Amino acid sequence: APQTPLVSCVTGELLDADAATSPAYWGRQVHDTVRFATGIGTMIREGCRLLLEVGPGHYLTSMASQQTAKAGNVVCQPSIRPASGSPSPHLGLMRSLARLWTLGVEVDWRAFYATRAT
Repeated sequence: APQTPLVSCVTGELLDADAATSPAYWGRQVHDTVRFATGIGTMIREGCRLLLEVGPGHYLTSMASQQTAKAGNVVCQPSIRPASGSPSPHLGLMRSLARLWTLGVEVDWRAFYATRAT
């Protein structure tokens, strides 16, 4: 069962322990209609104020921003948005990480730099 609350894309509501461990639920996840707007509403209702898109691009961030505009006080942030014209493929990730840090997200800098040569 989930230890961290998850919102189901199938129902748009919080995922309960029974569904989280049900093969039938995960089968529905593959073919049922995604309830994105309902899910965003659930996250806001549950007090979520930072929505982080994990993956390349920013398509879902744009859609979530439209959904959260009325709620105010909600930040929608892409994680790996490519930096236009940048020579570094990592610049988008670094910018997102910097923004999260300035918003008060605790960053494990030791882990982030762990693979960096000294």
